[in-house]
Amino acid sequence: MQLITVVGATGRQGGSVVDYLLKNDKRWKVRATTRNTNSEKSDELRKKGVEVVECNLDVYEQVKNAFKGSYGVFMMTDYWQAKEKEVEQGKNMCKAALEEKVTHVVWTSLYDADAITSKQLYLPHYQNKAEVEKYLKNECSSIPIINTAIVGFYFSNLSTWFQPEQIGDNEYVFRQPISKETTLPTYDVNDTGKVVAKLFEHPEKYTSAHAPIPLVSQNLTITDICNVLNKVKGVSIKHEPQSYEEFGAHNMPETTNNMKWYEFYKDHIIQAEKENRVVDMLTFEDWLKSDPNRITLK
Repeated sequence: MQLITVVGATGRQGGSVVDYLLKNDKRWKVRATTRNTNSEKSDELRKKGVEVVECNLDVYEQVKNAFKGSYGVFMMTDYWQAKEKEVEQGKNMCKAALEEKVTHVVWTSLYDADAITSKQLYLPHYQNKAEVEKYLKNECSSIPIINTAIVGFYFSNLSTWFQPEQIGDNEYVFRQPISKETTLPTYDVNDTGKVVAKLFEHPEKYTSAHAPIPLVSQNLTITDICNVLNKVKGVSIKHEPQSYEEFGAHNMPETTNNMKWYEFYKDHIIQAEKENRVVDMLTFEDWLKSDPNRITLK
């Protein structure tokens, strides 16, 4: 069996990668990295037969030790936790993978917003990951197989930062400043592992020369999303977009810029999704029907 080390294994992306790799337990041994090896989530991983090692991504020697002996590594960073340290954390992983002679690296990334928008939109959570991707491909190109997977819009965002506003009894409205025709590149974060496992299983198909893999199930308008929510949850939800100025008055500038990204650069995302799909993923309706309480409306 070959060893794959999964970064962020106690989180949503990494946790799904662990689960899908374990389905092929005759081929893979799985090692999980975490800052806290004594947490409940770490204990749950051990019960599944996963090796759990301590790893602070800020500390290069810990990263190097965590990657030791690995055939493959799933690498990711959390912008909201790392912020200005994110690029350095990513580079630590790239350098460690190179030094430890890892054969296959999968990096979850985001598009190079500076290049695509000519620096018209400030999107550091995109740009940081794109900077790490460039470093990985340029400075660590001797790693035999490098895949990048572009993260889409989580269905579960609809319960957090992309929630609709309640306007009456069982009535809601999405105010996000996105036109009626604009689509979001949506998917279930738990399908991350389904895609990543396929990349590790078929390196001959997804070589370093392969274009980035978009983690996208469906490109949906907000009205499409409303229709599914109305059908499955029995509520009344509609989309009445605000202006960017109205939306920006009570949201971070980066969130407003993210709306502009979806509005003006969607063709780039849609084209990539059509060309580079690896596996079929859950649709929004099937995901919600399996547990309608996944979306909590407040």
